[in-house]
Amino acid sequence: MLVATETPTGVLNLPTFTQCPRVTMLTWGGEDLSAAIGAPRNRLPNGEYLDVFRFCRVQTLLTAKAGGAEALDAVYVDIRNLDALAEESKHAAWMGFTGKLTIHPDQIPVVNAVFTPSDEEVEEAVALLEAFEAAKAEGRMAFRFRGQMVDAPHLRRAENTVARGRLARSELGGS
Repeated sequence: MLVATETPTGVLNLPTFTQCPRVTMLTWGGEDLSAAIGAPRNRLPNGEYLDVFRFCRVQTLLTAKAGGAEALDAVYVDIRNLDALAEESKHAAWMGFTGKLTIHPDQIPVVNAVFTPSDEEVEEAVALLEAFEAAKAEGRMAFRFRGQMVDAPHLRRAENTVARGRLARSELGGS
């Protein structure tokens, strides 16, 4: 079940939602929340969310992850501005959201492209996983990989990237 937080009461009770085992996804609604709190807008002129909406976005993400649920970012309502949608989606993916709600069919390919790891990202993750296997055989879990120190968090990110890539390709009928 997907739960959308769109009211002040919902935001303040976010940590309780994932206590229900049927809740598998959390999202939030910037438009509904702004109406519920009487805010005439939810974004700055440059397109960034105002603080209260950033707070709700982050709380939704952290609550979902802490409770074992997927975190989906809110809709982007400027349906003609696909470049800004792509940028906001990229930031959401970087933060740890696993998807974004859409409100127009033209938004779907943009969001899918951003949240689906590229072939290059999957190849890099696979190479890192292979390097971890080699390092593990030598009794190491921290080592240098392509000029950077890597350890357990990097392993987990690589595993997540490979899993997301496989899932996306299986859903799209690829291998």
